[in-house]
Amino acid sequence: MKFLNRDPSDKTGKKCFENSYIISALDKITNRDTAIYTSNEKLCFRSCINEHYEDFYKELQLPTALSWLTISDKQRKVIAKLDDCKDILIKSDFYKQRNRFEKVDLDFRYGNFLAAADKMKSADKIFLSKVGHNDFDRIAFVYNNKEYVPFELKHKVSWRDFLFISLGGTSSDEVGTKKFSLTTTKSKAKELLATCERQYYPDGVLDFMNVLLN
Repeated sequence: MKFLNRDPSDKTGKKCFENSYIISALDKITNRDTAIYTSNEKLCFRSCINEHYEDFYKELQLPTALSWLTISDKQRKVIAKLDDCKDILIKSDFYKQRNRFEKVDLDFRYGNFLAAADKMKSADKIFLSKVGHNDFDRIAFVYNNKEYVPFELKHKVSWRDFLFISLGGTSSDEVGTKKFSLTTTKSKAKELLATCERQYYPDGVLDFMNVLLN
């Protein structure tokens, strides 16, 4: 919440609050491990977040699935700030105050997709579905023999597809046998995908998979 530490005398924001509310809120943040915030202090938090959130969002320049795999440390910090903003808005009752936000997914966090990308890079097993001689239409990355994330290779990949599915106690080999053609390693999967005719796949899909399979 460091970005909330603005000058109480600053009158350039969308809303201005009495100095006492800002000072008391900052005092609680700085000096108390736990605190109960007043409605006016929560209003300060919501105002500060709403002033800065759009700027943070504009910094999130990760438009493609591949960009999430090659993310910089700077962009990781942007994601952390955005998720912090969401947490503060929830804790300051922002969404409870406005009925129009009833459909907002309160559990959504950019960091969840980033964590999923990191887990895919660490996948220790790969599922593949083969069609024809050297054509593959599905792939899945298995993490720690507990969960996996599948992709349709003939469709464009979105970072919003980074959603792991629990194996639910079922062995990964059993799931691989039932739902895919073969279970293999990352290096072998990379070799197999290299035999595919690239023109039959959407732009960027095989490049994305190659980065994950390195």
